[in-house]
Amino acid sequence: LSAAKAANASVKFSYRPVALFVGGTSGIGRATVEAFARYTKGDAHIIIIGQNEAAATEVLSSLYKSPSSTYEFLPCNATLMSNVSAACKSLTSNSTSSSAGSRPLTKLNFLFMTPGILSTRGFTPTSEGIDRKLSLNFYTRFKFAMELAPLLEAAADAGEDARVISVLAPGTGRKIDAQDLGLKKSYTLIRAASMASTANDLMVQEFSERHPKLSFTHIHPGFVLTSFGDASIFMRMIKPLLRLLLTSPQDCAEFMLRALFDPAAAKGAFHRNNHAELMDPSKLPISPEDQKLVYDHLV
Repeated sequence: LSAAKAANASVKFSYRPVALFVGGTSGIGRATVEAFARYTKGDAHIIIIGQNEAAATEVLSSLYKSPSSTYEFLPCNATLMSNVSAACKSLTSNSTSSSAGSRPLTKLNFLFMTPGILSTRGFTPTSEGIDRKLSLNFYTRFKFAMELAPLLEAAADAGEDARVISVLAPGTGRKIDAQDLGLKKSYTLIRAASMASTANDLMVQEFSERHPKLSFTHIHPGFVLTSFGDASIFMRMIKPLLRLLLTSPQDCAEFMLRALFDPAAAKGAFHRNNHAELMDPSKLPISPEDQKLVYDHLV
């Protein structure tokens, strides 16, 4: 942890970074937004995408600020791909909205994604027919990365960082079922978790080949104490114990930024554990054939 903090504190930018956080209103996402603003000393353009405007306003108002800070919130129910497309388009359009910040964006340096829900329900389709958990854990992330790739490419062409991070669970899934990629025939919670993990592993590999100037990382956050489950009386009772056993969002954020800022990860595909250490991709349940299957399924 101390090494990660030292590395993050040493980062200097020759440009004003633009960073987009999908799911940055609580937990790991929020802690990473806060740390990013602190390490850049507020000299950054930060955009949070999420559903909870009140929470986003609270986060943005708490960030380290400087005269050059631009902080904004873009509301989006990211379970729907149509909403993701609309959000991406609004980032590159000449919006007259009072919340439009300094849009249209001409570049994007960092895309950091942590959207998700905690649910024990079975297959729960959105109006687009995608399971809600799979939607947030994978489909949404793929859609944001694909649609924002031109902005990331623009940053890379300018000689700046152009990096994507998806926070989930690299290496914990099994080989995908090519006949049931959406799990509409064989859904279980375990299969959903496995599919999302492997699909993210496949995503970073495939995107890194299609966009060789960009960096794509799938990273494990570890076991982190977040607000998930706070509505449960039982969870509130055992939270003091969990604080002793689990990583705080703030400590987790240091490892997330260590991966995001790593000078050795300027381009390519990377899979990392909860300490931002590299994992061996040859040991993951992925293949070029499965990469193409998943890509074609989602395009």
